[in-house]
Amino acid sequence: MEKCTRIVWRFFVAWFACAVFVLSCDNPFLPNTGEPLKANTGRQTPEGVVLQLFHSYETRQINLFTDLFSPAKDFRFYISKSFQPYYLSAHGGGNLENIDSSFAYVYKRISDENAYYWTYNDEIQIHNNLFSMAVEIRMQQNPQLIDSGSVRYFIGPNGTEYAEVVVLDGQMQITTQTPSDQVVEDYFVDIGSQVFYLERDPQNATLWVIAKWFDLSTASSL
Repeated sequence: MEKCTRIVWRFFVAWFACAVFVLSCDNPFLPNTGEPLKANTGRQTPEGVVLQLFHSYETRQINLFTDLFSPAKDFRFYISKSFQPYYLSAHGGGNLENIDSSFAYVYKRISDENAYYWTYNDEIQIHNNLFSMAVEIRMQQNPQLIDSGSVRYFIGPNGTEYAEVVVLDGQMQITTQTPSDQVVEDYFVDIGSQVFYLERDPQNATLWVIAKWFDLSTASSL
């Protein structure tokens, strides 16, 4: 996300950070939107989970977003290496985890094989504020389509079944309005590389939820 520094930094100062991506309502990758969407829209498949995530951004519906995570609230978001200095400085430290080799895609791409992360409550707070502050979130360039054949299924170190979904490229536009003078500002965000590890929903084994989200983008410093 080389071009996301300003928007990410502003949200980060207030709410830790915001490493986000979305697709717009006129994107052919997604169905058209209209009526408010219901939860469980697409969680029957790993691809559907990511599509529901995209829908939650384009419609800024927090219920769609929160539905993507386990009720156990054990979700973790792993911060990109390039953004870690800002996160640690503003947050006064952070949680660090060694990445197991079972998570093959990210394990091969994280040089020291560990990553800082934040948890479910941080993620929901960040997105509550993002969705309320944004006037519009839409796609300038579509990411690569998710091919169901590229989803990797495996058993993790704790015996959990995971599905690995990788989203690459694309660019989004976030439009915000300043509260003081109502000036509208646009920020452009390169999606870069986002990797999702999904697990079965503990309340319904036919559905999937996001367990781990790795931001492997290379956003430059401010």
